[in-house]
Amino acid sequence: MRGRRWIKGAGVSGYWLGTYELEHQKILSGLLREGDVFYDVGAHAGFFSLLASHLVGSSGAVYAFEPLPRNATFLKKHIELNRISNIKLIEAAIADYDGEALFEESESSSMGKVSANGKSRVSVTSLDSLVAGGAISPPSVMKIDVEGLQDIVLKGAGGILEKYHPSVLIEAVYEKDNKQNFYSVLTALGYIIEPIGNKSIEIAGDFFAYKK
Repeated sequence: MRGRRWIKGAGVSGYWLGTYELEHQKILSGLLREGDVFYDVGAHAGFFSLLASHLVGSSGAVYAFEPLPRNATFLKKHIELNRISNIKLIEAAIADYDGEALFEESESSSMGKVSANGKSRVSVTSLDSLVAGGAISPPSVMKIDVEGLQDIVLKGAGGILEKYHPSVLIEAVYEKDNKQNFYSVLTALGYIIEPIGNKSIEIAGDFFAYKK
């Protein structure tokens, strides 16, 4: 990410320092190649979108999904500041249906989620419907960070996962039930799931899933 321009205050300091989630950065750097397609589901202000943009090059594509207007505004500014043409921002939450949903914001701009307790309303769509409708290309790699609703995103991408077998990075899942839910979706499709970092799979919060 050296040389990219970033607005200080758009997120945690680790973004502009380049130290944010180094293990994830290393995995993506090893996976993504020129011409690949990357999905950034829960893109926030676009840190991983910018990284992927560099890795996939001008012949590749990055689709950044972010429903929170505050984050989407920063992401647009980062695209403009860095004169990037291979990132497409889709201002919607990703789930297993198309329509609208209530969105619950948090004190942290990175912790919002679709919830019945939400006070604002956002557009919702599924990855399968976007690909089927030709709005986006099928992915090579997906990153999902949606505050415990990973299984819903994966269920709405079942067709993509079964047909194209993208690698998947799943972030910050600490609740036991949520882990079991997304484990079930991925293992049913033949995916192998490994923890990211030094923690065991039982207590890890971040995961890497792939098909041999």
